[in-house]
Amino acid sequence: MRLMGKKTRDGKTDMAELLILVGTESGNAEMVAEKLRDDLGLVGYQVEIKTDFSDVERVFVDRELVLVCCATRGSGDLPDNILPLKMHLDAVPQYLGHIRYGVIALGDQSYDETFCGGGKLLDETLADLGATRIGERLEIDACSEQAPDEVALAWCRDWVTQL
Repeated sequence: MRLMGKKTRDGKTDMAELLILVGTESGNAEMVAEKLRDDLGLVGYQVEIKTDFSDVERVFVDRELVLVCCATRGSGDLPDNILPLKMHLDAVPQYLGHIRYGVIALGDQSYDETFCGGGKLLDETLADLGATRIGERLEIDACSEQAPDEVALAWCRDWVTQL
């Protein structure tokens, strides 16, 4: 499962860096992100979790690999904490062709029309800005799934092999 980083000029390998962007409402998405960080850290990833988007201009600077872990609130809306990022990307579009990303979307399947709407919205936004999604988006019913972090962990282990 281990993804190695880039080779440096002296032949050593840098650790692979992964940024997890978390949109959280009740804490489920953050719990999932923390589980992924802990697991990926054991196999050589340097993982940063971002839940504060007050510095939206710098989120994608010097980044190549991003994982979105986003809950859904209301009628398919983004959680308040990640809304500034979406608003910034809409207001000041930037080309993100250097970004490869994955999406873990959490929602409540009883809201059929808007199930996992937050994650779907960010997925669409990143794709529209030129980023390349790796693999399929994971959609988790966080209300009925007893262990969304375990489901996400199994998906992530497969996802990193596609990188």
